[in-house]
Amino acid sequence: MRSIFVRSISTYVREYGETTARAAMQNFKDIGVLPADDMSEPFWQDAGNLKATIERISLADCFGLVTARNLKSPFVTSDHHELEAVSQHFPEIEIMFFR
Repeated sequence: MRSIFVRSISTYVREYGETTARAAMQNFKDIGVLPADDMSEPFWQDAGNLKATIERISLADCFGLVTARNLKSPFVTSDHHELEAVSQHFPEIEIMFFR
């Protein structure tokens, strides 16, 4: 796995505390998962296009999906309900569901 987009570290902080959240992020780094840092204009435009096309999708998911597409990596999520429509509109983005 080359990269991961952590869509909401705040969820981990809320549920487990900041110390545990930071440890989880360090674990990702330790196994070679790198943060994505592309915030170019085309990146923002692609994320905005996803948001405009898919009725019920978070902007964070749009950033993650565009990142996954650009890296030719799957977007891994448990959000079936929110993301099943993506494959209909954007089949070039691979989504892997767990749970």
